[in-house]
Amino acid sequence: MVFRPSFTTNTSFSVLFYIVVFMPSPSLLFFFLHSFSFLIVLSSFISQLSDHTMAHVSALVTLPPISDINEASSIERLVSAVTLLFEPAEPIVQHLYAKRPFASYTALIDETGAFLANPESPEHEARLEIINAHPRIGAPKANLSALSLIEQGYSAEDAAKLATQAATSQDDEATQAKLKELNERYEAKYGFKFVVFVNGRPRSEIIPIMENRIENSTEKQEMKTALDDMVAIARDRLKKLGAV
Repeated sequence: MVFRPSFTTNTSFSVLFYIVVFMPSPSLLFFFLHSFSFLIVLSSFISQLSDHTMAHVSALVTLPPISDINEASSIERLVSAVTLLFEPAEPIVQHLYAKRPFASYTALIDETGAFLANPESPEHEARLEIINAHPRIGAPKANLSALSLIEQGYSAEDAAKLATQAATSQDDEATQAKLKELNERYEAKYGFKFVVFVNGRPRSEIIPIMENRIENSTEKQEMKTALDDMVAIARDRLKKLGAV
C-alpha cells in the first residue's frame, strides 16, 4: 500500500505559523522549515509516482478494439485479448483466430463457449491445457494477475494495488494453507486444476465447495464445470473491463 501524506493549504500554513512563532532558536527554525519543505515536495512526488503507476497498470488491463482482432494479420492482439479474458490458453487462441471476424467480444466469448462445450473438440490434452492455464484458487495475491484479482471481486484500482502485495493476516494465511491442501487433493484426484467462478465471494466460502467437489464428483463432470466456469469468468471480466 502506498502511503500518501496529505497537506491542505490551511493545514500547511497552520503548522508553519506555529513553527515560526514558538521555535526557540533560529538554527532549529531553519532546520524545521527545511524539513517541512522537503516533506511537502516528497508528498507531491509520491502522489505523482503512485498515479503514474496506477495509470500504467490500468493500461495493461485494457482489451484491444475488436477491429484490431479482426483485421490484424498477426496473432499477437488476439493472444493479448484471450490472455485477459481466459488466461494464456493456446488452443482457444488458435480456434478463435480461424473463426474471425467477430462482431464484438461478447460474440468472441460465445464462440469460445460453443467450442469448449463441443464434446468432439477440443481434444482431451487441449482441454487440460486450457484448464491448467487458470491460476490456482487461493494463490497468494502477489502471484495473481490484476485480472484474476478483479474476478475475485476487487475493483481495477484495488486489484492493481493488491497485485503487488502478499496476504499478511493470520486469517488469510490459514485460508491460503487450507486452499493449498485442497488444491493438492483435487489435482491428485482429477489431474487438473480446480476452477470456480468466485464472483467476489470470500476465499473462505470456496473451501466447502472444493471439499464437496473432491468428495462427490467425477473427472468428466469436473472438466465440464471447469470449462463452463472459465467462460463465466471471461464474461465477468469483460463486464468489469467495460467492453462488449
